[in-house]
Amino acid sequence: MNLKISLLALLASASVSTSFAADTATMTTPKDNEILSWLIVVNKNEINAAKETLKRASNPKVKAFAKLMIKDHGKNLKQTESYDKKFVKTDEVETLQKKGAEELKKLSALKGKEYDKAYVEDMVDDHTAALKTIEGFGTVDNEKINKHLEATRKHIEHHLQEAKELQGVVKS
Repeated sequence: MNLKISLLALLASASVSTSFAADTATMTTPKDNEILSWLIVVNKNEINAAKETLKRASNPKVKAFAKLMIKDHGKNLKQTESYDKKFVKTDEVETLQKKGAEELKKLSALKGKEYDKAYVEDMVDDHTAALKTIEGFGTVDNEKINKHLEATRKHIEHHLQEAKELQGVVKS
C-alpha cells in the first residue's frame, strides 16, 4: 500500500514537473520581450533601408543584397513577432529606432554610386553592431527564443560577410 502511494506521488510529481518545464519553455519573460523588441526594430530598420536601396542604388549587386535583406529580415520579423507578446520600448530600442530613421534620412539624400557606398558601409556597421549585441544577450529561459536567436546570429554573420564583400565592389 505504501509502495502504491509512493509510486502515485512520484508519478504525480513527475507529471507536474514535466508540465511546468513545458510551460516555461514557451513562456516569455520581460528580458525575452526586451530582446524580441530590439530584434523587431533591427528587422524593420533593415527592411526600410533595403526598400530605399531598391529605388536609389545603381549597382545590381547592391540591389540584389537589398532584396536579400528584405527577404531574410522579413522572415525573421514575422517569426520574431510570433514570439513577442509585449513590445517593450527600452532606451536601447528607442535609440535604435531613431538611428534607423536618421540613417534612412541620410541615405534618402543620395543616389547612384554615392548611395551604394553609403548603404553598404551602413550595412557593415549595422550588422557588426547587431552581432555584438545579439552575442551579448547570452541565453534566455525560452528554448524556442534561444533557437531563434541562434539562427538570427547566423544570418547576421552571413549578412555581414556579404556586406564586407560588397564593400570591395562599391569602392572601385
